[in-house]
Amino acid sequence: MQNQPVKPPAPPMPGGIQKNITPVPVAPDGLGELRQLSHSLRQHWLFVAMVTAGIFMGAVVYSFITTPLYRTQATVEVASQEQTVMHIEDVNKVGLGQLDVMNTLVVKSTRPSVLQRVVVLNSLTNQAAFRDKKTGQPPSEMQVVGMIAGQVKAQLRRNTRLIDITVESADPGLAQVIANGVANQFIRQEIEDQGTANRFANAALIEESIRLRIALEESEKKLQVYRENNKSVSLGDRQNIVDQKLHALAQQLNDAKAEFTQLQSQQEQAGQLTNDLKRMESLPIIKADLSVNALQGQIVQQETIVNFYSTRYTEKYPKMIEARQRLAELENSLGVAVLAASKSLGLAILVLKAKLTSLEQAMAAAEQQSLELSRLSIDYKILERQMESDRTLYQAVLGRMKETDVAKGIEKTSLQVIEPAGLPGEAFKPKRLLIMAAGLFGGLMLGAGMVFLMGQLGGRIMSVDHAEQALRLPVLAVMPDEVKLMLKNPKCIMRNASQTALGESFRTLCAALQMSWADSPCRVVMFTSAMTGEGKTMISANYAAALAQQGIRSVVVDCDLRKNTLSKKLELAPGAPDLCRYLAGNCRLEEIIHPGTVEKLRVIPAGFPMGPPGVLLRSPAFDQFVKELRNRYDMVVLDCPPLLPVSDTQSLLAVADGVVLIACERSTPIKVVQRALTLLRRANAPIVGLVINRVSNEEAYYQYKYEYEPVRKD
Repeated sequence: MQNQPVKPPAPPMPGGIQKNITPVPVAPDGLGELRQLSHSLRQHWLFVAMVTAGIFMGAVVYSFITTPLYRTQATVEVASQEQTVMHIEDVNKVGLGQLDVMNTLVVKSTRPSVLQRVVVLNSLTNQAAFRDKKTGQPPSEMQVVGMIAGQVKAQLRRNTRLIDITVESADPGLAQVIANGVANQFIRQEIEDQGTANRFANAALIEESIRLRIALEESEKKLQVYRENNKSVSLGDRQNIVDQKLHALAQQLNDAKAEFTQLQSQQEQAGQLTNDLKRMESLPIIKADLSVNALQGQIVQQETIVNFYSTRYTEKYPKMIEARQRLAELENSLGVAVLAASKSLGLAILVLKAKLTSLEQAMAAAEQQSLELSRLSIDYKILERQMESDRTLYQAVLGRMKETDVAKGIEKTSLQVIEPAGLPGEAFKPKRLLIMAAGLFGGLMLGAGMVFLMGQLGGRIMSVDHAEQALRLPVLAVMPDEVKLMLKNPKCIMRNASQTALGESFRTLCAALQMSWADSPCRVVMFTSAMTGEGKTMISANYAAALAQQGIRSVVVDCDLRKNTLSKKLELAPGAPDLCRYLAGNCRLEEIIHPGTVEKLRVIPAGFPMGPPGVLLRSPAFDQFVKELRNRYDMVVLDCPPLLPVSDTQSLLAVADGVVLIACERSTPIKVVQRALTLLRRANAPIVGLVINRVSNEEAYYQYKYEYEPVRKD
């Protein structure tokens, strides 16, 4: 996009030198950019109109030469759950709500086998739309399948179980036939695939039933052999009897152990009461003795008689004496019986111990028998469970075989056509109004974009006219891009190659500056640039040389104290006295003025300063130095540093009568030059004009219409 033009400078001083300061142009913002684009569009409206007209006419032609296409659509619904034939729970169920299953059905709806059925049933090979236009021969079925494959499109409707089958064709009737055919044949193909799956499933069930029947027979045989070998026909009853016997023996053993413990305790008590028969006979085991029990009863009766006689007779009465003797005899007999009973406890303990041993042996034998029966029962139950499992699987497979036999002739599917395709009434392509509107809009956008692109390319100096229009400054001269010439004569063009187009450009520059200063001659001219690498040193040196060739006493001063390249251009000896030494007071003016490559040309090298360059250039010594040069020479040429990277050049503006700005074609941005001009105008610098360097040969020669010929030497 072209940069916003700056305001024209103030009227020049006599002699063409501008001294009055002008308002600094404001850098264009977003609104300024839009204004520039609007200005560019107004300038290039004819170009935009031509581009728009071309694109619009192309869109019109395209919309009318494109074959109209008709679109129709059939819709197939997928049931929420497919009816499985075999009814195998949690095995053969298909979750039709899953997205991957639905997408699989969408892909299957337009597979080649379905399209081939449509081609065959509707005789599409005989349709004129599919015949070879050159030979008129009907195509093969697979060729037609390939043709209609690009016309048919299946898509799952979002958040539904509906599959839309869309067909686009130049023939509306053919589009309807293909859409309905694909929907119907897709369902028929799914039914056939399901029948095929049922047949394969039935065959697999038959094979499985045979295998399970053989396994069942084997398990039954194993169980029978086990029964015979282990006589385990009534294994359950035997186990119950053994369990009951174990329970009874355990009860008897517990009772015997309790009795044995009681006898042992009473035997110990009886042993401790050997001398106390009265307490001994009170022991339960002694009282339980028959003889002791009988004597105790007789003693009770005799005591009763004694008590009766004591109420009637005296102690010496014969019956009383007899009764007491009888009581004494019974008590003596009781003591003897108690001792005999206590002695019989040991024998009873021995008998009970033998009984305990017998019961424990019987208990151990019963437990061993129970363990043996349990082992036999485990193996028996394993074989029995295996047989029952084989029988259950075999019966289940037989039941499923019956189900599949019944379902062979039944057609079940989860698909149905809920909306058949209708006959399209009008073409959906091409949409002429939309195409023409898009062409018109696209043409406008393309034309505006091209103008914008040209404006962006205009961000750099593209030509002499472009520079003068954008910067509002005159171009004093153009320097052609003579790469070979510069490589051959890197030091001074005006000495060895003055009779070239580049040499003529320097003479043109001299003439342009002399014309600018016709009324008020300029004695000090400054050459500078916005950035480095613009060629200002080469131009200033050769400009001074061109003046010297015209007989004008000129001196070129290297004011670039940071690089000091002028001495190399004009072949000065290294270490020669320079400007920095003079300004520091270390030498005289005559010592730093050196002869140049051309007669009447003098050169003053810069040298290397001991302090900041800007301080030396702003010193009174430098002002006095320039005054001395004015008095001695006709023209003083100052080769100054670039404006934007350093501030040294701004210190020299006060001593210059004219400032020439150097810029390069296709490399120097317009905004950079504008920024440099802003700095110059803020300092009220006398801007003379521009020199465009490295211009392509075609543009550099356009105003001459001829090229130089070699100079003939007589």
